[in-house]
Amino acid sequence: SFVKFFKKKKKIIIISSNSSLRGSPSMPAYASSKASLDNLVKSFGMIYESANLSISSMRFSPVLTSRLIKSKGLKWINKLKNKMPSKKILTPSDTSKFILKKLFTKKNINGKNYNY
Repeated sequence: SFVKFFKKKKKIIIISSNSSLRGSPSMPAYASSKASLDNLVKSFGMIYESANLSISSMRFSPVLTSRLIKSKGLKWINKLKNKMPSKKILTPSDTSKFILKKLFTKKNINGKNYNY
């Protein structure tokens, strides 16, 4: 079962997207599937809390990948970067660092959705 499989791991992190918060006219199925995952995390957080499992989701938006550069272009990316509070667009390396940090923290992250 789900609980037996993850009992040793103790923490589960689901990768989501900020598209789940605002929708996306160009990718409605993607945005709605990410919103569903975020709600599933909240529900599983409540269900499996007594089993000492911690489940959370991380919303990254956007991540600077070659696909993003090809589809949107550097001009669009730089314009977006200036709107971001950090003035930075995350790289795949940044996202993996955030994930590892949350996986190895001792703090319970059950049912939480994090925005990056």
